[in-house]
Amino acid sequence: MKLVKLFLTAGVLLATTLASATSITYTESAMVSGTLGILGVGDEMSFHNELLTITFSTDTSLVIQDGPLSYTVPAPYGQAYFSIAGASGYFTDRLPSGEGAIRVDVSEGGQSYAGFHDGNPEGGLMITWGQQGDRQDIFRFYDLKSSFGPFTGPSQVDSYLYFGTNYGPLKIDDMGDSTFTARVGTTAEPSTCLLIGTGALGILATVRRRLIS
Repeated sequence: MKLVKLFLTAGVLLATTLASATSITYTESAMVSGTLGILGVGDEMSFHNELLTITFSTDTSLVIQDGPLSYTVPAPYGQAYFSIAGASGYFTDRLPSGEGAIRVDVSEGGQSYAGFHDGNPEGGLMITWGQQGDRQDIFRFYDLKSSFGPFTGPSQVDSYLYFGTNYGPLKIDDMGDSTFTARVGTTAEPSTCLLIGTGALGILATVRRRLIS
């Protein structure tokens, strides 16, 4: 009887986990110039005015609020991919836990941005400022949990930084206006389900111990 209860509990727990798993993919793109490859080696690739697209998929339940109007998804909860000039790969830099791979922020002055930024002054890979005409707060009420855009606005990149990829360092010297888009799906990525499922298994183990006792 206890075993039956355990399986019923597992079924309910799994169904609840999958029902609450809503995937979301953030995409940002801009025309850029820079280099990609191993520094000092002949296979470094230079590009000029090429389209760079960055994507990051995760689950909406992993979004955290770290300020009055600031939201982020910590880097360990997803993988960022890129494509440029015929090369497609992934970023190998893993930001420290608690710093975001994707974030939206609104300053006290009302300026807002969304994009790939770790929340530090020296962490901007690509961010889109929420400026349109006289407005600077396009992202003011956006919490990273719903579909958004596409929205195109002034961009920002820290051009003196190198970002690690499986191709070698990516360095962006110049960037045009960038476009930010978010699209909600119906199911989470397999890696995200694993993260959520691990927590579910922990709860199930606790239930099992209680049933045995």
